[in-house]
Amino acid sequence: MTKRPLEYRVRQITIIIMFIGAVIAIITGIIMYMRGVDARGGADPFRLSIATIHAWAGFIAAGMLIIHLYLNRRPLVRYIKGLFS
Repeated sequence: MTKRPLEYRVRQITIIIMFIGAVIAIITGIIMYMRGVDARGGADPFRLSIATIHAWAGFIAAGMLIIHLYLNRRPLVRYIKGLFS
């Protein structure tokens, strides 16, 4: 087995966490829609409810997306340049 660079490992972990956060946000969003739950949840952001889980999963997925975009900025810039050239 070859040892992977740290940046590669961070990319792997970021993608996995982002995927899990997105899946949780999707599932809880569907549950909220079916129950007719207001997305704002309650007054206490740490109270465990579907809306709170949905919000935190969305925050985690968004944070991982930002890290993912940062780590893959060079390929992304090349791709965007290729679209306009």
